[in-house]
Amino acid sequence: MYISYQSLENKVANYQYFIMDEWEDWLLQVEENAKLPPEEQRVQKIDMEELRRLQQQRNDTLEKMDEEIGQLLTTQYAVTLIFIIAYLILVLQVVSKRLWKPFYQTLDTLEDFSIDKGVAPQFQKTNVSEFIRLNNSLEKMIKNSISIFQSQKEFTENASHELHTPLAIMQSQLDMLIQRPDLTEEQSEIISSIYSNVSHLARLNNNLLLLAKIDNRNQTAGELINVSQLVQDVLPNISMMIEDDELDFHSDIQDNCMLKANKVLFVSLLNNLLTNAIRYNQPQGCINLTLTDKEMIVANTGDNQHLDADTIFRRFYKNQEISKGHGLGLSIVEKICKYHGWKIEYMYEERHHIFTVTFGS
Repeated sequence: MYISYQSLENKVANYQYFIMDEWEDWLLQVEENAKLPPEEQRVQKIDMEELRRLQQQRNDTLEKMDEEIGQLLTTQYAVTLIFIIAYLILVLQVVSKRLWKPFYQTLDTLEDFSIDKGVAPQFQKTNVSEFIRLNNSLEKMIKNSISIFQSQKEFTENASHELHTPLAIMQSQLDMLIQRPDLTEEQSEIISSIYSNVSHLARLNNNLLLLAKIDNRNQTAGELINVSQLVQDVLPNISMMIEDDELDFHSDIQDNCMLKANKVLFVSLLNNLLTNAIRYNQPQGCINLTLTDKEMIVANTGDNQHLDADTIFRRFYKNQEISKGHGLGLSIVEKICKYHGWKIEYMYEERHHIFTVTFGS
């Protein structure tokens, strides 16, 4: 019976033992026969068949050993190769991770950076010259960007402040002028046109000033307010605005929705959403307002066209086909949402433009 062994050493040792055992038995018989008196000694016959059997058994054993040795060497070579490859991969991963560690630290720092904060990020120190150059270049570029951004915000706020008083004076004087009884119809139309444009500039200026204050975090901290009551207070003004356009207004307001927010900014957000819904509606269209403690939804009928969600919140963005307003309303809405950590989303569904403000971060 053929027996399988675990190692090459065991196979060789067993084969040696097998050969020695066979020859020892044969020699023992010869020695025992030699000890007998001559007359009792028997003639030793060489059994050729037995010798052939032993020789064939030896050859078969050697062939099997050769096969198993080859298989064993192949297996050992494959296992060794696998271990070498695995070791090289592990070494490469460790080396790569250490080599690129400063780069990934820089990426993490950039992902956490926001230019609105006005603070340049601090990059981790490294001994790799290429990453040192990269970090220094990024620091220089970011500091320049922050400086330019701050200058733009300061200019916008200062310019808005400076324009506020002259525009208010112009509106007041135009109010007085338009009420004079001696004006001709042509003069009245001219003054009304001027008054309309000045009012537009005043609204634009106020919105720019509001955006600058939000960017500079110049608003008071949020407080717990009853947004349901605020919405109810705004609705009468909305009703007056939609009468001329014959719009249907529907509201579903949950009672006593308490929310931590800046009261002035929330009212501005609501007014801008509703004004936008009125301005870009269609004749005899409708507006739906829904308020819960989780979200506020403003939906309106309008142009049968899906707006680009990536551009409608940009400053001064206006639909080229419907040029109304100054293009800051939705930008203000987005800024107010960002200020409070809320989320604003736009979608077009069943011929309705839907804006959803989700409260909470």
